[in-house]
Amino acid sequence: MIRWRVAAPARAYAILPPDLPSGSGVVYAVLFSNDLVKVGYSSKPRRRVASVVSEMDRHHGARPLMIGCTPPLPNAASVEAILLARLAPPLLGREWFGVPAFERVPKLLASVEANAPIGLPMLDAVRQVAAVRRQKGKREAQAAWRRLGLPAL
Repeated sequence: MIRWRVAAPARAYAILPPDLPSGSGVVYAVLFSNDLVKVGYSSKPRRRVASVVSEMDRHHGARPLMIGCTPPLPNAASVEAILLARLAPPLLGREWFGVPAFERVPKLLASVEANAPIGLPMLDAVRQVAAVRRQKGKREAQAAWRRLGLPAL
């Protein structure tokens, strides 16, 4: 099972691992005081989260309330792509969501691991579904998800 650890900002350094070798990373989520949630992945999670927090403070005056992350994963990019597809639609860009997203991430992670082999084929399938969503909408994307035999999350 993919663990999901959550900490207040003052303790985030303890749960975020240091720089990881190329090819592995962590999936993280940061809940901000302006009710936005940033979901992403990084092989340098301490630096990346610090950068996101700094940008939100500088541009929007928003402070982090909670930070969550997985342990290092060899397939973090694939896991992130699946999460982004299942959390959609984003509020801003492709990685910014509302507060419920922060609460849904652990459940989605458990479902992803329990039901799906994750790797490059899965990432390609998720990208195909994302392209269908952009071109034809949510309903067609859900149908494409099922046609590709991807797990229900």
